[in-house]
Amino acid sequence: MRSNIQPKDSSSEGLEQLVRLCTLISAVAAVVGLIFLAIFYSGAGIFGPLNDIAVIIQYIFMLPIAFYIYRRIEPQGRFMSISVTLIGVLGMLAVIVLQTLLVVGVISFGQQIGMVMIAFLVVMLWFVLVESLGRDDEIIPKGRLLAVLAGMVIGYPVWAKRLRRNLGESEPSLILEERSMS
Repeated sequence: MRSNIQPKDSSSEGLEQLVRLCTLISAVAAVVGLIFLAIFYSGAGIFGPLNDIAVIIQYIFMLPIAFYIYRRIEPQGRFMSISVTLIGVLGMLAVIVLQTLLVVGVISFGQQIGMVMIAFLVVMLWFVLVESLGRDDEIIPKGRLLAVLAGMVIGYPVWAKRLRRNLGESEPSLILEERSMS
């Protein structure tokens, strides 16, 4: 089993802290959005736009995660890792833009839904590709079904929790080890 464990410098430690925070915020936004969506479909109309706002927040905070994942899958090959990251980032940006246009009233739900569904599918593809390329990585969450469910949002909080947990369980950095020796 190949491992991507490398000595960490202070910038990678800071990046991991940012990713931990982003996973927390994006997972909470996903849960809140799903709750708002369920309430909306039970007849409370105001919760539809609140769900849309939660999706925007979720996807904004997923962007740093995508760039962190890029660093994890880069050993699989530069072209492949860049391609997969572009797929994910473009899908995430499309969701953010389309949801924002819907919330501010530039486009209607009918105009937006088809395009945003395609964007969600692109993000789902990113989750599946990341899972496949990250099979040997100790940080990236495992499981093709989990990747698909994360792409469908309903499994995203679990995926984010696993990523966050895996970040906490990664090898201690040499910086921390050096500090403890001092």
